[in-house]
Amino acid sequence: MAATAVVVHHAIYVVAPDTSARVGAAGVDLFFVISGFIIATVANRRSPSDFLADRIWRIFPLWLLVVTPWLIAKQPELPAVLTSLTLWPVFGNQIYAPTPGVGWSLCFEMLFYGAFALALLGWGRAVVCTFLAMLVLGSLSDSAVARYLGSPLILEFLAGTFIARLRPPNRAALPLVIAGFVWVAVAPLEPFAPTEGAEAFLRLAYWGIPAALIVYGARGLEDRFAHKAFDVPVLLGDASYSIYLFHPFVVNIGVGAAIAGSLILGLVAHRVVERPLNELRRKWRSGDRSLAMKPA
Repeated sequence: MAATAVVVHHAIYVVAPDTSARVGAAGVDLFFVISGFIIATVANRRSPSDFLADRIWRIFPLWLLVVTPWLIAKQPELPAVLTSLTLWPVFGNQIYAPTPGVGWSLCFEMLFYGAFALALLGWGRAVVCTFLAMLVLGSLSDSAVARYLGSPLILEFLAGTFIARLRPPNRAALPLVIAGFVWVAVAPLEPFAPTEGAEAFLRLAYWGIPAALIVYGARGLEDRFAHKAFDVPVLLGDASYSIYLFHPFVVNIGVGAAIAGSLILGLVAHRVVERPLNELRRKWRSGDRSLAMKPA
């Protein structure tokens, strides 16, 4: 649902920038909460180095495959190129967006992964204190580093890690999910753009908090998702990263065609590229390098 919301937002935004479809951008906030939940659920089984290596492998190969033709076609300025290749967005005292622009969320993903790896090393308190200091400094100053490192959107990841420690709700599960979607639907659209600085607190309030309610409520509904009626949504969820990265290639071909084309292209990319890459990493981590080197 998060991936499809972003696709719908971008497909409609091309032809009608001022419509309420901008609310689909809240799908990214839902991604961030889900990411925090998943990482907190699985990371304790791995060493900090294995965790970070897995996350880098999960993000970069597919991202670099997508970003290369965009860099060739757009030929952005050098800081934007470096941001696109490294997912570190601060150069000088300016925050740059990667090419394509959907990569901005991956910059925050990698920031969170790095911070979580440090926490696994036992530096959790130092990481939290640094984030809080940057949160205050970034809200009060024009420091690009502070605004990035202290973005309020990091609180969405932290909400996901907190949800992973909570017991799933029972009777409140469905009401929480409904309340989250209603909250997003009635919230103003002012937080559409800000991702750092004091302005991003609006986005956190309008989209981040309801995203946390949706994820927490969904924990209590997981048994229902095993029904065959959810096979297609689960498949789209498995392919959500590919859908997110590849949809800019077809987002300009008309609203209906863009939405359908994005989902189909994402599913194909997931099956042909993303899944073999993930399997390659699993084989490599298990030490079976001879199998890893064979074609998928």
